[in-house]
Amino acid sequence: MPSFASFAQPDAPFNCTDDRTHTRLVAVFLLIVVVLVHIALTWFIINMPPATPVKPIEIMEVVMVT
Repeated sequence: MPSFASFAQPDAPFNCTDDRTHTRLVAVFLLIVVVLVHIALTWFIINMPPATPVKPIEIMEVVMVT
């Protein structure tokens, strides 16, 4: 059974600094995605057609029936 030390690769292509850069890139990417989703939702809410207004008389009829 090989020891765990044999699995360590000192010449690995991703060292600590690359790992930090990768984490930073992922964080920036997620931040951009969140901002874009926020902008899209805001635009959708602003441009949404207004809902049909309910007349108070209809509400009173429903209350009377129940």
